[in-house]
Amino acid sequence: MIPRGSAELRVLCPVAQRCLHTATSLLGGVPSQLSQNEQATAPTYMGYLAGAINAIMAKTAAASHLLGLRSDPAANAPTKPVVTQVSESGAPTKAQFLKHTFEKRTSRTEVTNKTKALVKQLLLAETSRSKLVRIQELSSHIISFPPTRIIAAHHPRLIADLLTTVKSPSVSDELRAEARQCLTLCGCQPAVKSRGVNLLSIDGGGTRGMMGLEVLEQLEQISGKKICELFDLVIGVSTGSIIASLLIGKGYSVGECRTVYTDVSKRLFAQNRLTGVSGVVLNHSYYDTKKWVKILKELFQIIGEDTTIIETSKTCVPRLSIVASIVNSPVLQPYIFRNYEAPAGRDSHYRGSTGYYIWQAIQASAAAPLYFEEVKLGNYVLQDGGVIANNPTAIGIHEAKLLWPEERLHCVVSVGNGRSPYIFRNYEAPAGRDSHYRGSTGYYIWQAIQASAAAPLYFEEVKLGNYVLQDGGVIANNPTAIGIHEAKLLWPEERLHCVVSVGNGRSICDLEQEQSMVPTALSSLQKFNRIVDSATDTEVVHMCMHDLLDQNVYFRLNPYMTSPYGLDEVDPEKWVLNRFPAFRFTNTVKIVGAIIGLNKCRLMRSDMFVEICRKWKMLLRGFFR
Repeated sequence: MIPRGSAELRVLCPVAQRCLHTATSLLGGVPSQLSQNEQATAPTYMGYLAGAINAIMAKTAAASHLLGLRSDPAANAPTKPVVTQVSESGAPTKAQFLKHTFEKRTSRTEVTNKTKALVKQLLLAETSRSKLVRIQELSSHIISFPPTRIIAAHHPRLIADLLTTVKSPSVSDELRAEARQCLTLCGCQPAVKSRGVNLLSIDGGGTRGMMGLEVLEQLEQISGKKICELFDLVIGVSTGSIIASLLIGKGYSVGECRTVYTDVSKRLFAQNRLTGVSGVVLNHSYYDTKKWVKILKELFQIIGEDTTIIETSKTCVPRLSIVASIVNSPVLQPYIFRNYEAPAGRDSHYRGSTGYYIWQAIQASAAAPLYFEEVKLGNYVLQDGGVIANNPTAIGIHEAKLLWPEERLHCVVSVGNGRSPYIFRNYEAPAGRDSHYRGSTGYYIWQAIQASAAAPLYFEEVKLGNYVLQDGGVIANNPTAIGIHEAKLLWPEERLHCVVSVGNGRSICDLEQEQSMVPTALSSLQKFNRIVDSATDTEVVHMCMHDLLDQNVYFRLNPYMTSPYGLDEVDPEKWVLNRFPAFRFTNTVKIVGAIIGLNKCRLMRSDMFVEICRKWKMLLRGFFR
């Protein structure tokens, strides 16, 4: 019988009653019946314990009411949560909150022990079928817990066993493919195709990707090889992620890629203005995101909707990176979908994953603000990678250095999709050394300041000559890279001694608020389009690469546009108008140089050769002294 001091607990829940029974037994038990005098003078410890439990239960009831939990007074069993599944505010739903709170957490020791056990089971497997199952289990485990690749890779026999499986002619294709993927997850990389790492970077830019395809087609025609046969690492952002996935994930030629790309553009962007404006108001998405997802799933139906990006590594294809932007963090930062893992102990500077589907990676990378809805994957809200890095060359170089730390960059090909900034100068470049950027020395200072400070939606744009100019901060709010380029033009023989970059403490949150404004009129929408167009500029990054890398290493292929070209342009006449200049543009010499570099065989590393020559000259100088 429960003591009188806990009588109020009878109506609460059996859990509290069991707790009270346990506490009672630990205290040595109490009389089953007490007289009235004894009840009045009984010790108050049990009453205190009952009050404490009652207070806890009251707080639990309040929290349950806040979370939407309901109790069944007629039932004697613990209550079941009744929660809503949708949160319009974008915050975690109640179901997600409860799942995260009560889910079973796996300790680090358990994960480590399981990794070692899976490796041991794989090495003990005797039949091909058993080995296939064990490899799949280990791969799935590493995808779920990426840091465990370090434990697996450090096993003295695992890598050698997997390499033997890949090279053995007697194993099945399925087993060989799974072993190759497991090696990739453990951080093992294939040998590079030439004297060093060949990197291909493809910019974003909406349907302007048609011009990038023209450039890539010239590469294929001159080399006689597919793109996937020329490069070790391919990285793409926004529309570049679509092209990269088709060329690498599906092994398409550029011609096949153009056919699919054209069909997708026509299907997706064939929409009337009224539907688009209503979509912006209701979903912050001018185009139908559900239709876009459906097209992506159909596009990769040969690979399969359930195919993750890491599964493309089962065949001998280049490493693939798709760049998106994390927008729910205090600072905008890239998020990379990879079909590889970095070697043990060499983690990337950028967050990313290998476990998502290819169509999810493309959807996130191409989710341009106000064009498509943002993508929620795990704990991240992702948008178009072009918001932060529309030219992903720098990210690609970082990833290449991680994958092949002992190899030099042999050939970097950056494919753009159209370009344009304007600089007011009080100088002219030396003869024969024209600046990459357009500009003038003939305007008044006040005109230059007015144009440079004409922030969209704050001031009117400035019309000077044939140009309509807006705030330079839209395209390069930190002009350091442009300054370095101009300095190299003016003093080509001098090194950079001191570079001081003075910022003004601008908050990234303010920038996000400006970019998320919903236009109220068509003119505002047009101005917003200028902001989106500016976000797709890539030439600042290009000039950094051009100035910092050797000319025989970095090749920028980016044609000029003959007419204004929107992100969602589907007019066939404009496609043709911009296609032929792209086909005949003046970078043919660069294409030939890139092909020569890509096809050089591995003899002696050029940097080693230069170092040997330098030491030999020093020896000769010392000898003749």
